[in-house]
Amino acid sequence: MPRRGRFEGTLYHRADGRWEAKVGLGFINGRWVRKSIYGRTRREVQEKLTILLANVQRSLPVLDERTTVGEFLTQWLTAIRTRLCPKTFRSYEQIVR
Repeated sequence: MPRRGRFEGTLYHRADGRWEAKVGLGFINGRWVRKSIYGRTRREVQEKLTILLANVQRSLPVLDERTTVGEFLTQWLTAIRTRLCPKTFRSYEQIVR
């Protein structure tokens, strides 16, 4: 079986019977961050992994189960700042606040 490329994640069967996928998200705030995804079947975890990788490629923030709406919107604003005109960004920022 060929190896996966960088940032494609890894998928394996755990000793407790569940499946787990891990994806390296890169350096965030000076430390390497990985995200784990769990599920009962390989297919379920593979689908979640595909969605996560698509969101990472689109520069969407990676959601954590404990992420609040405010944290999500702050991360989203940071991610899209370079793709917006300054006036549009200020408008979005005011709406989020």
